[in-house]
Amino acid sequence: MEFLALVDAIKYTYDLELSERKTIYSDSVTAMAWVRNKKAKSTITTTESQLAIKDAENWLKTHNILSIISLIKKWNTKEWGEIPADFGRK
Repeated sequence: MEFLALVDAIKYTYDLELSERKTIYSDSVTAMAWVRNKKAKSTITTTESQLAIKDAENWLKTHNILSIISLIKKWNTKEWGEIPADFGRK
């Protein structure tokens, strides 16, 4: 799901002017790699999730996201604490 969240953030950022784009943070090295490779290696089995992942992969493959990839940064958990999206689940 973190892969899908990153792709959604990229889609949102893609449509913004360069000067309006903001840094996108993720604590998932795996999701970040999947975005760079434009391919998720998910073991999800639900049809709806599989379709969402395929749609995300296809979007990544058909859009030039090089200028946005540089905006994706690793959340520094040791220094900044848990990423707010985790809501204390770790």
